[in-house]
This record gives sequence, structure tokens and C-alpha cells, in this order.
Amino acid sequence: MIGHRELDPVDADTTTTVRMLLGDVDGNGRVTPGDALRAFKHVLGLAALDTDQQARADVTKDGHITPDDAVRIVRYFLGLPSFVQDTPPPVMMVALAQDTGRSASASQTSNPTVTGTVTDNSPTAVLRAGFEATPSASFADVLADLRPDGHFTLDRARLEPMHGSGLPDGSYTLHLLARTTPATSPPATSPCSSW
Repeated sequence: MIGHRELDPVDADTTTTVRMLLGDVDGNGRVTPGDALRAFKHVLGLAALDTDQQARADVTKDGHITPDDAVRIVRYFLGLPSFVQDTPPPVMMVALAQDTGRSASASQTSNPTVTGTVTDNSPTAVLRAGFEATPSASFADVLADLRPDGHFTLDRARLEPMHGSGLPDGSYTLHLLARTTPATSPPATSPCSSW
């Protein structure tokens, strides 16, 4: 459950009770999508969290920061139940593997590799990707790129055939679609990564 949690004092002689807001990864007193992004980048190995940040990011209190923690942070921010049921669509989180822009959120890169996760309580049956105005029916099947732990990586060699003409310098938006079993479940769609 995301919210305040009291931590046991480290020293028995200490009388101060430390309170923290679970899900508030950056410690600014609010749970925001930026907190979920920090947790997600930690899961992908793109950014490290210090000990305090890890304690606030571990909203499931299982001792590990996982995609589920990041999903629960987003759901809390949106006012949704912080648990994931089988009936909603899967949740996708995607980022450039290497954002080489002037800031961490510039979405600029010389390496278009995209990495992400698909999180759901049911197995992912469909994972498709396409650029810009490509109709979703024509998206490329990238399910084979999805590892059993829910992570996937799409590098330049995988993305260029989807675009059809390589990836020369310019702006791009990659759309992803995921669906779990049964096939009647609603799909998760997202313009997940732009650069």
C-alpha cells in the first residue's frame, strides 16, 4: 500500500520516528509520475537509487524494486487502486536506453535503442510496435523480444526494418501495443517513446 510508513529507529536510544511517503521516490513529499519513472529506470539499470529512495520505491515491501512497484506508483498518482487486476490492460513502461540530450528527459539520442517492461498478472500474448502514422494492424510483431521477466529491448537493427527506411537523424515516435490472454482483454497502447 502506498502511503506513509513508520520506520523503526536504527538505535534503541533514538526517540525520533522517521516517516516516509511510500512511492515518493525523490522525497519531495508528493507521489508523481516522475517517481514511477525513477523506479522504472532503476529496474532497467539505467539509474541507481540510494538506500532511502529504494525504501520509498519498494511499495510492495518485498525488498526488491520491480516493474510492479513502478506501476503501483503510477496507479496511486492516477487515483486508481494500487493493485493490478487481470481484467485491465497490461501496463507498459518504455524509455530510451541512452538519452544523450542535455537533460535526463530530453528524449534525444544518437542510439535509438528502446527498453521497457510489460507488466500484468496474465501472460502477454501480443506485443507489437510501429512508427508514427503506421496503422496498428501493420505494427511489427515484437513478442519474441519480450523476456520472461517482462523486459524487452528494441535496438537499431530491430527498429530500422519497422521504419522501412533506416533511422536517419530526425524525430520519431514509436508506438507499442500489448495484449494479454485472453485475446478479448483490452490492449495497452501507447506512444511510448519519442526521440
